[in-house]
Amino acid sequence: MKKVFFVSQLLCFLLILSCSAPDKEEEIIVFDAAAKFSVEKEYKGNLETILGDVKQAFIQEKLSSKDQINMLVKGFKYEFKVDGIRIPIFPEGHITKEQKQLLHFLVAKCKAEKLLIFANPANHAGGQRIANGDLGDLSPVLGDQKKSDILVNRIISFAEEFELDFISPFNEDAAPGRIWSAEQINYIYASIKGNVGGAKLLGSDVWGLPAGIKYLDETRILDYVDISTTHNLGFNHGRWQEYIEKSKGFPVWDSEVNMFKKFANRKTRIEAAIDNGVNGLVLYNSWNMINLNTGEIGSSGKKFRDYYLK
Repeated sequence: MKKVFFVSQLLCFLLILSCSAPDKEEEIIVFDAAAKFSVEKEYKGNLETILGDVKQAFIQEKLSSKDQINMLVKGFKYEFKVDGIRIPIFPEGHITKEQKQLLHFLVAKCKAEKLLIFANPANHAGGQRIANGDLGDLSPVLGDQKKSDILVNRIISFAEEFELDFISPFNEDAAPGRIWSAEQINYIYASIKGNVGGAKLLGSDVWGLPAGIKYLDETRILDYVDISTTHNLGFNHGRWQEYIEKSKGFPVWDSEVNMFKKFANRKTRIEAAIDNGVNGLVLYNSWNMINLNTGEIGSSGKKFRDYYLK
């Protein structure tokens, strides 16, 4: 009888131990900022929100371990001193199991570190690719209601799967009337609004300022978005004030900047965005400036950071 009692007590003890012990592989460890790191920062101009970017890291499958994810998050938070990170939305079923697991771990790690998450479609013409169900498929979607619904459903399902703070259904999807009609754009945003788990809607995330202005002029995008976003890949710096004015008081982001000096007589896109008073930036492909073994950034990363930090 004593032997039976001892065995039962031992089993109970082991059960309690197994329930209380965390899974070491999945455990999210928060960095000890008080001991080693500083998150103190002050941005230049009207900047309020700055995000790093890991989209190409997942598109090109450049990440292979949770240790690398930990170092990326460390680099973004304590070296770049950003507020969050941009991640990609893939067409349904077009991300590998391994990369999807790492993406979930990244989002969980960012949440533990109080970093924001912004998601928009992978690659140029990203909404079109999602609507066609493949990253390589640029078949026409103009006026196709079924394709609109595929994009809507994918954006909603992605927001259900991941805890997001910002989301956009488009990424460089051209001016209204080329890839998507104005009617489709209005429908897509209206269908997504209120169905993305509380994430703020962004848009249009189009390629350049002229097309971004057409979105503001020709669609009802401002009825749906929380933040007015565009790229400025054409270096149309002189149209920033027009874009900001037509955004009618909404926060404005340049949702893809880098330090590339394309024209001798024009500023870089990050300089122009800050000088014109935008409220937010996405630092394009900035993940590759972070050492995946240490979380540190080198001279290029520090130069990038100096543009926006006081």
